[in-house]
Amino acid sequence: MRDDFIESSLDSFIADGHISEILHLVKGGKEGTVYCCRGGPLAGADLVAAKIYHPIEKRGFRNDAIYQESRLRGPRVRRERLAMSKKSSYGRRVQSGIWIGSEFETLQMLHEAGADVPCPIARGESAVLMEYIGDGTGAAPPLAMTELARADAIHHLECILRNVGLWLGLDRIH
Repeated sequence: MRDDFIESSLDSFIADGHISEILHLVKGGKEGTVYCCRGGPLAGADLVAAKIYHPIEKRGFRNDAIYQESRLRGPRVRRERLAMSKKSSYGRRVQSGIWIGSEFETLQMLHEAGADVPCPIARGESAVLMEYIGDGTGAAPPLAMTELARADAIHHLECILRNVGLWLGLDRIH
């Protein structure tokens, strides 16, 4: 991803005081790339994670229309669905906005319900800002890369099962 795309995706967060500096790449994936940033006065944290979503035409989903179907609501649904089905530039912008908005709303909903997810901070046109799980040297390791004592493993399994139950109760899977 080009540096100017990264900076333009985070400009609004820098301008409004949510972040003061982009520190380093955390990880890239099929839908976006996460960066560790220094939090600004509005962030409420020293470090924050900024997930920049890839442009819709560059995302690694074969059939993302399935994900979008339940997200379209409101008076302009017909026009938006038609634009998305024709893959017009307007349709792609609508699709991207719906995706990012839904991701942020889901993160908010899960966090408010007590799920073990990063605290959402702000949403931009092509990025979401959230709590950074880790320290200045790097992100917290994935559970699969962590050695646990049996008692700790049982505790973490119980947490995972509690979270899955909570997500299912809220009709969300991520």
